[in-house]
Amino acid sequence: MAKGAAVQVRRFRGAAVALLLAVANCAQLPPTSAVVVPPISSGAARIWFYRDYEPYETLARPLC
Repeated sequence: MAKGAAVQVRRFRGAAVALLLAVANCAQLPPTSAVVVPPISSGAARIWFYRDYEPYETLARPLC
C-alpha cells in the first residue's frame, strides 16, 4: 500500500470513530432509578451493599 493511501485510510478511520462518538453522545441515558428511595431521618444512616455476583450465579462456595 502506498504511503499516501495508508494516511488516507488512517484519516478515514479517525473520522469514522469521531462520528461514532458524536452520535453516541446524542443518545439519551436510560433511567437510573427503578424505585423511589425514601429520605432517612436525622441521626440515621443508610448502608448500600453491592454484590459481585450475577443474578443467575449461585452464592454457594465450593468446599476446599
